[in-house]
Amino acid sequence: MERRSILVTGLPRSGTTWVARLLAESRGTAMLGREPMNPRNGQFALGGRLGGWARLENPDAGTTRVLRRVYAGREPRTYGRYGVRQWRGAAPGAALIVKDPFALLSIDTVSNATGAVPVVVFRSAVENLSSYRRMGWTPDAEEFKALGAVVDDGDDATAMAQFWCWGYDRALESVEALAADGRMAVVVSHADLTTAGTAGQNRLRTALGLDPVASSAAPTAESQSTSHRVDPGRLHNFDRTPEEVLAGGRAKVEKAEVARVEHLTAETWSRLEAVKLPVLDPPVS
Repeated sequence: MERRSILVTGLPRSGTTWVARLLAESRGTAMLGREPMNPRNGQFALGGRLGGWARLENPDAGTTRVLRRVYAGREPRTYGRYGVRQWRGAAPGAALIVKDPFALLSIDTVSNATGAVPVVVFRSAVENLSSYRRMGWTPDAEEFKALGAVVDDGDDATAMAQFWCWGYDRALESVEALAADGRMAVVVSHADLTTAGTAGQNRLRTALGLDPVASSAAPTAESQSTSHRVDPGRLHNFDRTPEEVLAGGRAKVEKAEVARVEHLTAETWSRLEAVKLPVLDPPVS
């Protein structure tokens, strides 16, 4: 049977874990629990090859072997607490789902090396900023600047807007490069999937060649929320309604900051919206 692997990526705090878990509800899937390119806190970092954000363009033979081993499900060091049936990932015909925000700058390289189909998840930079603040994080400006980005050292709202644009602009370049080569890549809106329900989420599954499900067991996306159930120190909070997710997504951003961030990100946002997979039902006329 033909093997399939799927890379779910997007800027950190964009809902990539939730989207990967949605896909892992399909029959015949497995999901790794760790992010293979994550260089933080003793994570796998491609077998210790990465010290920060990386933009892989011409990986050496050793790095390519590691990528292929990971996306074939044969690297136990990428198993972890958020995995789903990950020990089955190497089985013939399994669809292995790999969630890795740190692959955002290397989508076409990873896909070319492994055959993985990329799914790029995006949410508004305002919501990313709010979620970063909840976690006590700041944009990785210095690491992006080392890779060629222009990111201010000033306030974190402006830095997030520039960080967000540069990351997604690079992702769109990869998506375009794969399309020019006749390869598949999917761009999907976090907000759309949050409100689309099981029917809309099945449109994403079907586009990726996965089986639809009768009803989703993962009702919401990871996000800052106004709900009392949100633990501010917890990395993922999955037990919220779509209304709570969307209502709380901007909770830690002032109105003036919202306007500035939306202005700075408008062009990249429009590009993402133009190529996203339609998962919402069309409005009734």
